[in-house]
Amino acid sequence: MTNWQALEVLERVQRIKDNDRRTSPRLACGGTTCGGGTVMDLSRTGMRVRTKSKPPRGDGAIGLELTGPKGTVRVGGRPVWSRKAGRGVYEIGFAFEQAA
Repeated sequence: MTNWQALEVLERVQRIKDNDRRTSPRLACGGTTCGGGTVMDLSRTGMRVRTKSKPPRGDGAIGLELTGPKGTVRVGGRPVWSRKAGRGVYEIGFAFEQAA
């Protein structure tokens, strides 16, 4: 089963939960990186990245390169939130825009 097929199954299960506000379920990502950071979780609509880089300024889409055990994928993403996650460490939420 591919990751996208797994996401589809999770989405079907999640639709049963009436109180969940998420539009797409998240999957934990082991061994996936993005730029100078680690992808913590990923869904069809976005991802959360932990990095030592400061969050990008502005709200325009940027090119993101995801690298995992099976290769690299390029996508467009827009930073939608960020928070400090420790000394010199940030978490940034990106919403996917389009394939880059």
